[in-house]
Amino acid sequence: TAWGGFIPNGTVGWGWIADQAQEHGFNAAAYEFTAIEVPESAPRTEIAAIDNSDQDIAIRFAKRHASLLRHIPQSRKWRYWDGTCWLPDEILRAPDQLKVFLRGLGDIALRGTLDNRVKDAAAQAYARRLSSAKIAREIMQLAASDARLTATSDQFDQDPWALNTKSGIVDLRSGELRAHDPSGMMSKIA
Repeated sequence: TAWGGFIPNGTVGWGWIADQAQEHGFNAAAYEFTAIEVPESAPRTEIAAIDNSDQDIAIRFAKRHASLLRHIPQSRKWRYWDGTCWLPDEILRAPDQLKVFLRGLGDIALRGTLDNRVKDAAAQAYARRLSSAKIAREIMQLAASDARLTATSDQFDQDPWALNTKSGIVDLRSGELRAHDPSGMMSKIA
């Protein structure tokens, strides 16, 4: 059979394709590779981001805001902790918090380089970079995937015996009132 005239038999898999190719002179030996051992990935805690890289800044933002912000990847929405429950971030608190955080980093960089009122050019460039909308979007995207900030929608309001009130969270079995706590993942309040 010429290459132009063959018809595949059923589902075409690599074995069938290789057999057909070898019938037409394909030398598979020239394309065989020696197996290599792939080292296991290092645990997360051992891999540090490069200082002041976008990843480093996103990690620092996530650490600082882990008790205040949650990102829900399924809906691509943010929630914020208002002191009593996790509310939808309808007025863009998460991006605003990031902008404040980035301005603070820029300010620290500039204040650290003052010498007779002459600012280091690299610090100015770094502070300007942190003020960029593009950088803010990229860092927000990185932070949204940080495990400290992500949650699924079904993680909220899991305890059917917990009633969130303005005074605190009531355990409906015991009647005990406990303080509001972001780890309780309450998104509703009575």
